[in-house]
Amino acid sequence: MSENVKWEEPKYRVRLYAKIARNLDAAAVYLSGKIRALLDQGQPASRPWEAPHTLTGRLKNSIGYEAPEKLIRLVGSSIGNNAGNPPAEAGVGYALWLEFGTLNMLPRPYLRPTAYAERNAVLRLIGTPL
Repeated sequence: MSENVKWEEPKYRVRLYAKIARNLDAAAVYLSGKIRALLDQGQPASRPWEAPHTLTGRLKNSIGYEAPEKLIRLVGSSIGNNAGNPPAEAGVGYALWLEFGTLNMLPRPYLRPTAYAERNAVLRLIGTPL
């Protein structure tokens, strides 16, 4: 005996996207926190290829995330916080200089090494069962 099953794909898709978006938010919050923790080192100033040390706190306070689209999260400096909290700093112009270096300064990377080190934890958060 067969039963009629009504498949409501749009309704299911909305719930699925909402759950994935929550998982992405959780991963972005986690990664932002790890980056801020790395930047919680005080003086003396950092050496090349070390994460920057906190001198004023502006870079650390500028770390956040935003969600420009449903299933995209951007984590870094000079990015607002989509969780409803205003960013502590509107932007720190030297964030990219520290990450990649300049002609006169070797890099002090903090975003890429942290993202790489935390990749498994971030993937677990994103892949949390729906």
